[in-house]
Amino acid sequence: MLILLSFRFLSFLAMNSSQSYLSGYSILVPLSYLKSCSLIGQLPKDLLNLRELEDLVMEDNNFDGPIPDWLGEFEHLKTLNLGVNNFSGSIPTNLGNRSTLITLDVASNPLTRVMSEKNLAKLSKLKLLAIYSYSTLKLDFDSDWIPPFQLEGLVLGFSNPNLPAWLYTQRSIENLFIWDSSFEAPDKFWNLVSAIADVQLQNNLIHGDMSNVLLNSTYIDISSNCLKGGLPQLSANVVFVSLSNNLLSGELSPLLCGHNALNGKSSLLYLDISLNNLSGGLTNCWKNWKSMVVLHLGRNNLSGKLPPSLGLLSNLTSVHLHKNKLYGEIPPSLQNCRSLLVFNVRNNQLSGNIPDWISHGVLALQLRSNHFSGKISPQICQMSSLIVLDIAQNTISGHIPSCLGNIKTLLLNNVSHHKLSFEFPLFYSSLISDDNLELVTKGQVLEYGRNLHFMTLIDMSSNNLSGTIPPQMFSLIGLHSLNLSNNKLAGEIPNEI
Repeated sequence: MLILLSFRFLSFLAMNSSQSYLSGYSILVPLSYLKSCSLIGQLPKDLLNLRELEDLVMEDNNFDGPIPDWLGEFEHLKTLNLGVNNFSGSIPTNLGNRSTLITLDVASNPLTRVMSEKNLAKLSKLKLLAIYSYSTLKLDFDSDWIPPFQLEGLVLGFSNPNLPAWLYTQRSIENLFIWDSSFEAPDKFWNLVSAIADVQLQNNLIHGDMSNVLLNSTYIDISSNCLKGGLPQLSANVVFVSLSNNLLSGELSPLLCGHNALNGKSSLLYLDISLNNLSGGLTNCWKNWKSMVVLHLGRNNLSGKLPPSLGLLSNLTSVHLHKNKLYGEIPPSLQNCRSLLVFNVRNNQLSGNIPDWISHGVLALQLRSNHFSGKISPQICQMSSLIVLDIAQNTISGHIPSCLGNIKTLLLNNVSHHKLSFEFPLFYSSLISDDNLELVTKGQVLEYGRNLHFMTLIDMSSNNLSGTIPPQMFSLIGLHSLNLSNNKLAGEIPNEI
């Protein structure tokens, strides 16, 4: 995800950095775009011969050495993009005097010195600033400094324990990215975030209690941090929210059923609260979230039955409830989820028969490690798009249906066309989110994400299946993994294998 989202921001930078070229300026406006050219060495000072240069984009090369201070001599420079290189040392202070600059991107370089207000002192027109470093760049801004600019986009990465105070003077930010940083998030930080449309704070060590926080951003990813307390509240503006891999606890009801439950006016498409310490039931308040497309609640301590109101989410395409303590039967109301592509409830205590009403278009059905029983209904063969059928480690009995040989996606070796990804329109571009599953092959548990659509699997192991293996199964030439072990099968292995 991180890579995808970084490209989204870089495309945003590129779109804005060339705006003067695209909005009616003469085609003779000097530009120097040498992005992703595998260039090496230090920047040549001969570039100063391009006295009228406005846009210098050297992103994604192998330049090294210090960022040269003579870059501050370009009198008309509007865009300076040196991101994704090997520049070291500090950012020249004379760049802070270049009042023409609109975009300054030095992200993803091993900068190691101190950055202060001197580096940004006179950048009154600055709109896009990226100063993320994967090394030990330290921010040492005066706490009373008020910048001369109002940013629209900001990428930060730093080794300080606190955010720079000037951040709270910014009122126009639309895109805020903070990576590889550690800080305590006070209430005023969340108040600032609530006014920003696109917020990406994943993979940091952000500390703070979320119990009394209201999230208002259209897109917000604060996964993989150290956030604790109860779940925050969501406004009607939120489309995508990921809180996964934190230390959040308590129940789902404050988020789903509280007084801010939006009375069904939610815009939420994507909710990920996996890998936390949530407890209690799934509640029965899903009627307020009918726009939901993707739901990730796996790897928590949730218990109880699946509520019938989940069936009101008719737009659901991906459901992950794995590794909880859910029990009981899957409610038939879920047959209203006709767009379902991924249904993952592995490692729970669910029981009853394998549901035969699940969408015929489903791509992945993962029911392993539960208490499902009964026979495999021939209806399962109508799921003609299946690429993953995992019903291992249950108490399923009866014969293997011979009609499994009719699953169309497995009859040909072209499964890679069925990519498990979801696209969400956001701002200047769209977000592509790849689904993922943990699959057991050859005794190993492996996670498949962006490559999930290349894996095809049928796993019926560790059940009470009997009878012979239908030869029709071996017409599935697109199948990569077949596990029928630990059953009561008899007869010969068909020659068709």
